[in-house]
Amino acid sequence: MFDIGLPEFLVLGVLALIVFGPDRLPEIAAKSARAIKALRIKANAATAELTESLDLPDLSDIAGKVRSATPAGMMANGLSGLLNSKKQNGEADANVGPRSANAVRVDGEQVTFDPDAT
Repeated sequence: MFDIGLPEFLVLGVLALIVFGPDRLPEIAAKSARAIKALRIKANAATAELTESLDLPDLSDIAGKVRSATPAGMMANGLSGLLNSKKQNGEADANVGPRSANAVRVDGEQVTFDPDAT
């Protein structure tokens, strides 16, 4: 969020020490930490309320469509469609062998793949 590095942070710390003094600095740091924590709690509550008020099934459908638009999602959809069509046609799947290190499960079906091709 802020591009503050170590040198800038040290300068701010020295300035705070000079302005507030060594006696009040721990107290002010604790108060500011409590204030930040309270702000985070309120922000999380507002986010939860906003998320709850929105129709989440619609958002999850959109998220699923976005995930399926990725190359991995397209590959999984293609493989599951291929397996389902072969299963419906009653064809034996000769490409799926015994379980091996190169096997993945797509919609409950075991699919082998070539790691050099992926």
